[in-house]
Amino acid sequence: MYDEEFDPPQRHGKPPIKIYRNTIPAVLTGELAERLKAELRRRADIGGRTRPHDTNRFSSLFMCGECGCAMVIYRGRKKSPTLGVRCISRYQYNRSSVACGQTKYISHTDIQTHLTLQLQYLLDGMSLEEFFQLVPVQGTDQLDHARQHLEMLSSQIDTLIHEQSLAPAAVQERYRTNVQKLSEQYEIVQRRAADLEAEQRHQLKRQHVQKSALEDIRQITIEKFWLLSDREINQVLRRLMGDKVFVVKDKQIIGITDRR
Repeated sequence: MYDEEFDPPQRHGKPPIKIYRNTIPAVLTGELAERLKAELRRRADIGGRTRPHDTNRFSSLFMCGECGCAMVIYRGRKKSPTLGVRCISRYQYNRSSVACGQTKYISHTDIQTHLTLQLQYLLDGMSLEEFFQLVPVQGTDQLDHARQHLEMLSSQIDTLIHEQSLAPAAVQERYRTNVQKLSEQYEIVQRRAADLEAEQRHQLKRQHVQKSALEDIRQITIEKFWLLSDREINQVLRRLMGDKVFVVKDKQIIGITDRR
């Protein structure tokens, strides 16, 4: 089991560490592997002294639409039931340094009502691209262009090498220089194509995970979905949202954006 959503570690002043994937067969695969990865991601976002089984159903799923800070679970007075989520900026930073006016919480009841409607839209046929306001798999045209560019450069290099073998000694250096320049261009385009292919695989895999999460909700119905434990609800919602979060402003969910 491996997770393609995490980038290789960066080293200061040095090239990034290379990660070779799929070289060893995964111990866990399929839905079980995706559920386990979703749980590990969920736990990684909990932090502090919060225990995994105490995770709220809406943890790590909301962002403030004014200052961009995360929205945290609001429980009101000590030992009171959970009321909703609200911006963390007023607690995490000096109040004079962050002028965020989002001090009120959006209630769990309002959140659940909104998400129930959105989930029903998805189950009724709304596409994930439309739900997340995305275009279909990114980079396809760019990848095709990069592959065509690679073929052209490869053909030019082969031609120059053939001509060089027939050319007199006086112009050999010019041929070597031109071949070197084309080779450098080829390496740059090759890396670009590899990045585009990796991004395309990542997006397709993410869509597969999102569709499987939606299918889980379809199988049990939305009504029974909300009867699951908070941990199970949060896990499914995290699989569905992927690297996205809901944006809240003035106690209303106003959209979806990339997780920061």
